[in-house]
Amino acid sequence: MLNRQEKAIVEEINANKHGAQSYTNKANSIASGYTYYYTPEGSDTEQKMNIVIPDSYKKAVQGGYWNIEDMDTTTDFGKGLAEAIQKYQDYYDKAKDCTQEAQNLYNEQLKSILNSGEYANMRMQ
Repeated sequence: MLNRQEKAIVEEINANKHGAQSYTNKANSIASGYTYYYTPEGSDTEQKMNIVIPDSYKKAVQGGYWNIEDMDTTTDFGKGLAEAIQKYQDYYDKAKDCTQEAQNLYNEQLKSILNSGEYANMRMQ
């Protein structure tokens, strides 16, 4: 039977798992179609450009080696792609943080069980 503290940890784990999924969905949505708004040089009219993030850039973000300084942002497309990747990275990082927090809470809960008499009692039965 779970006590109040254990129930709170389970709820927090579930909330972090849900948050991770929500952030992952948002990151994937951005990767599959990000609308970049810009005003071309010499124009007063705002334009929009739909940008799809290539897999190579998503893998670079996920691997931790994407850096905006390495991109050519001299063109409107380059600026838009960099902005899309930055937004993707923001949501990817938030999803990763939620996943890590859920794991930390799970480990804390497991440690608590192992340190209590419950585990020894379960093994004896």
